[in-house]
Amino acid sequence: MFSPLEQFEIYLIKPFVFGYDISFTLATLSLSLAFLLFVLFYFFGFIKAKLIPTSLQSLGESFYLFGVNIVEQQAGHQGLRYFPVLFVIFFLILFSNLVGLVPFAFAPTSHICLTLSLAMFCNIAFIIIGFKENGLPFLRLFVPQGSPRFLLPLIVVIEFISYLLRTFSLSIRLFANIMAGHTLMHI
Repeated sequence: MFSPLEQFEIYLIKPFVFGYDISFTLATLSLSLAFLLFVLFYFFGFIKAKLIPTSLQSLGESFYLFGVNIVEQQAGHQGLRYFPVLFVIFFLILFSNLVGLVPFAFAPTSHICLTLSLAMFCNIAFIIIGFKENGLPFLRLFVPQGSPRFLLPLIVVIEFISYLLRTFSLSIRLFANIMAGHTLMHI
């Protein structure tokens, strides 16, 4: 490695899969490895679940209960039906970051394309679910309580833009933190 940022280059492993240009890259490999680690963690943690849990089972249950409690506090009891998706996304990001901690390994979350696509998917899903659950009153999200009527058009525009920019800011924050951490470790 000659440059600190060389570890973030994407290398092709197999350019064509089944005759189509679905390239299998180092990023795909490390993301698949992160998902495999997630599945293996819960598979071996709960394959022979016991009343008195093993250390792996206890860790898995703790993570599960932590996620359930956060979703229930933030979204209420109705939000628990979306818990599996949030749980998988959380652990995919967690294990992607852990895979990136291995020396000379590729960190999938160090690329803006992954973090931005996850953030866009979640934001679009939140908007669709918000309209499905609440209808047009969902738009009250953009109107703070107690705001003066003559400022409503300006406030709604500002709130809507800040809501959309949150997607970009969260994805850029994760990408920049991972890339900066790996760059500092390399230096």
